[in-house]
Amino acid sequence: MAKEAPAKIAMAKRLYDFAVNTHGLPASDLMFDPLTFTICTGNEDDRKLALETLDAIEGIARELPECQIVLGLSNVSFGLKPAARQVLNSVFLDYATKRGMNAAIIHTAKIVPLHKIPPEELKARRI
Repeated sequence: MAKEAPAKIAMAKRLYDFAVNTHGLPASDLMFDPLTFTICTGNEDDRKLALETLDAIEGIARELPECQIVLGLSNVSFGLKPAARQVLNSVFLDYATKRGMNAAIIHTAKIVPLHKIPPEELKARRI
């Protein structure tokens, strides 16, 4: 389970090579999950893991454009209180979609449109 974007992308490329070039599967049948980790562990190094996942999504979409990208989205907010999870998951869904994710495993009732989230809650300090 890679944490950094380059390792996530390299793993997707290896799996692509194995599935498509070795076994002849159609690239469009492949779905890669770059796996996001919670950023809420209290460990400062873990705070960047969501950014690594977003970079991986963009890299996989760029390098393997015929493949799909899926993500278990709520992993990113594990450990937060429900209201904070809803905001983080909603914002992360928006960013991941813009970076190239085509499918997400989400609880739809726990996602809110960004325009319904107060602007001060949308702000995050970039690390």
